Amino acid sequence: MNEELFNRDGPSSADERPGGDEMYWDKRIETMSRDELGALQEKRLKSQIAYVYKNSLFYQRKFKSIGFQPGDFKSLNDLAKLPFTEKEELRDAQVEKPPFGTHVCIPWDEIVWAPMTSGTTGTPLILPRNVKDIEIWTDLNARALVCEGLHKGDIFQNAFGYHYIYSGLIMHLAAQKVGATVLNTGMGNTDRQLWVLTHFGSSVLVATPSYFNFLGNILIAKNLQDKVKMRIAHGGGEIGINTQTAKRRIRELFPSVKNVIDGYGVTDIGTIIWIECPEEAGGHICEDSVYPEILNPDTLQPVSSGETGELVLTDLVGTTAPLIRFRVKDLVVFDPQPCPCGRTLGRFPGGVIGRIDHMVTVKSANVYPSMIEDIIKSNDLLTGEYVMIVDRPKDLDTLLIRAEFKSNAMEERERLKDIIKSGIRKATGLSAEVELVSEGTLPRFVYKAMRVVDMRKGQSFEDVVKKAKEQEKM
Repeated sequence: MNEELFNRDGPSSADERPGGDEMYWDKRIETMSRDELGALQEKRLKSQIAYVYKNSLFYQRKFKSIGFQPGDFKSLNDLAKLPFTEKEELRDAQVEKPPFGTHVCIPWDEIVWAPMTSGTTGTPLILPRNVKDIEIWTDLNARALVCEGLHKGDIFQNAFGYHYIYSGLIMHLAAQKVGATVLNTGMGNTDRQLWVLTHFGSSVLVATPSYFNFLGNILIAKNLQDKVKMRIAHGGGEIGINTQTAKRRIRELFPSVKNVIDGYGVTDIGTIIWIECPEEAGGHICEDSVYPEILNPDTLQPVSSGETGELVLTDLVGTTAPLIRFRVKDLVVFDPQPCPCGRTLGRFPGGVIGRIDHMVTVKSANVYPSMIEDIIKSNDLLTGEYVMIVDRPKDLDTLLIRAEFKSNAMEERERLKDIIKSGIRKATGLSAEVELVSEGTLPRFVYKAMRVVDMRKGQSFEDVVKKAKEQEKM
């Protein structure tokens, strides 16, 4: 077992925070200098690399294939010598040695939990965890929740999934550790969600951006906005709450909300990776526990400061199945400067800008759903629901945006089309067709909304409808 990584200084409950500062969960870690942080990362990386080499057949093979020994790692710069880890490799490892895979580092009888990924881009990946990993990631999630403003006595409504995936239960445990009262509503069952939200006066709601929009529109339809006391809207699980446009929309739907927080996790690593503080100036990454690299997605070399790049993560503290240089495939911009809140952990202003495998190329232009989403959600006469449909009917790519207009915008449809077309041309350089449909026409999603239909790949709008109906059964 990798005991060196277990020596964490974080508290075990809300009453045991170092320094007694309610603004921080672990002030020493959250405000340490960049030099101190670098030294801690280097120490943990050395230990982690030696650990996986000794205990993981998967990494033994990968390291030996390039002639790398743990002793060859001398500094943080040496991490670039190691090969990347791809999700498909992990799926292959599970096939070779089912059900957990050759990358697992512990005896299987020490595995106490086996959640899995959502399977959005392929076969679900099993994520085995031992007791210590659950403790570590519960502590990190508690730190994140305190960072966003949660405190003892808050009513914490958790609308993240509790089945299969990792996020719901670990967030539940973390909120309890902070001292909040947890309402484990899980995904779906909207009528019950609304009752809980208004009956208990939930001060924090955790949900996907898709569900915030869905729930908020129903609140308006039922004239229940003034019954909501929510202070913090914590969005995660998908892109869609990281822009000022999206945040403004959430505040319009939930007028009591003071902070709209972008939270981001990578379940392959261990849930929470970054969380915004009330400054809302970009999520603070858990750099003491995951080491981030920001690389050019084409060359896989580091980008210059302030440039957009692909996020690659190395797990510094996990013990069951830690991943080295895992390609997340999300695009971000990294900012190492201290935040006005006092935290020195690096931030990702703007959150996830796009996802490499969600990008579509139209007439040689790279288009991400986030580009379109910002245009759609910035207009108060639109519901925020949309679908991008890409086709090639006559050897020439076409882009159609199908979006919903609100019931009070019937007379504004032609002007809305022109506004959307102009925004898309400015953002992408492309001419797009726009089809406006009445409110309630497009499918609603609880999480991971399907926004792109690429008919060139055999997809159809019926795939969107099917996915939404599957979520209704949850």
